[in-house]
Amino acid sequence: MIRNLISCVVFILVTLSVYGASTYQVTYTKENKSIFKEKALVGSFELTDGSRYDGQLKYCKPHGEGAIYYGNGSSFTGTFTNGIKDGFGIENFANGDVYKGTFKMNEKHGNGTFLWREGHIYEGNFTTDNMEGWGTINYSNGNSYEGGFKMNLAQGFGKYKLGNTMEYLGDFKQGRLHGKGIVNFSTTSFYKGEWANGNLVNKGYYTRTANEVIELDWTLYNTNRSISVEESF
Repeated sequence: MIRNLISCVVFILVTLSVYGASTYQVTYTKENKSIFKEKALVGSFELTDGSRYDGQLKYCKPHGEGAIYYGNGSSFTGTFTNGIKDGFGIENFANGDVYKGTFKMNEKHGNGTFLWREGHIYEGNFTTDNMEGWGTINYSNGNSYEGGFKMNLAQGFGKYKLGNTMEYLGDFKQGRLHGKGIVNFSTTSFYKGEWANGNLVNKGYYTRTANEVIELDWTLYNTNRSISVEESF
């Protein structure tokens, strides 16, 4: 414990000189058991920019469970390792967006849920702060996408639904239809073709019944409109 308190004094002096902390208070409670098999300090400190930390400390760094309240109105509540967001946490952004999930090295990483203030909801995998891997977005306008992501955009195989009117199953690249895919209009009616950057490469085949297959230009149905996951935001 003495080593821990001495380290706190050094950390406080550094904080005051480098970050300009206006107040710093650390308290020790015997009742507070550390998950790191050490006696835990519980405290708080505030910086001149209005940010404040409350929670467990190790050598006066956030370590264990705690919360940061930023001067801009955003906040984070969750677990820390040596001053870094690490593990499960909830981040409330100043603009009204919310993230609930795992963190690694201060970044969204692993499984999580992101809720936009507009009502869109993403559930799936994150890698270094980006939607990456497999996930699902349900948009506030009734559209949805389920499939692969890369750098926050649809990538690879996925399913994109336009409300209850139709759905596309096929390949995506950088958020747009790209590659082979099928557009389903109903249980018996579908369109099969190939796209590039959201546009049909050539004519595809429209199947209305099991015995009726006709060649059809996509522009007759959709005026060559590009479909992209981005447009739903």
